Amino acid sequence: LRLRTGKCRPRLRDVLLCGLDGFLGGLLDGRSFALRPQDERSATYMPRLDSARQGYIDWSWPANEVERFVLAFSHPYDGAKTFIGDGIVRVFECRGSDTQALPHSFFAGLIIRRTEHAITVCCRNSVLDIPIQAIKTEVALHAGDRLTTPPSLLEYALQLRPRYTPSGLAD
Repeated sequence: LRLRTGKCRPRLRDVLLCGLDGFLGGLLDGRSFALRPQDERSATYMPRLDSARQGYIDWSWPANEVERFVLAFSHPYDGAKTFIGDGIVRVFECRGSDTQALPHSFFAGLIIRRTEHAITVCCRNSVLDIPIQAIKTEVALHAGDRLTTPPSLLEYALQLRPRYTPSGLAD
């Protein structure tokens, strides 16, 4: 079992594969590795997430943060979630738009444009274009509708600390 990737290109995926290839290759070759404790002063805790309970979009965030959030909860997960009324809207892709931002935080989540290919939604400092094919919902989406996430769900998602075992989610 060798993951020999050949020459590395300067993309993160390729760098990681080359590192993994070198490590696994060394193990298979019987090479020993020096173990050293982690320097806790340089350590950073990154939380584990549960996409079903924490994948709710906060439209008051800046557009670039919403975009990264949507991508993090996209495939293979069930998409980042928000609502129109009681109807759930799952978003799998979005991108910053050239459309000028509207000047007030009251516009957050407002669909300001709908075309056959995309909707344009306001965030705190800018807008996002969301391709129609990147949305899963049974609710009709129109300009003037507002995507919202109840504050109780956003607060719950922030307070939740999922715990995992080798069998999966523990709680």
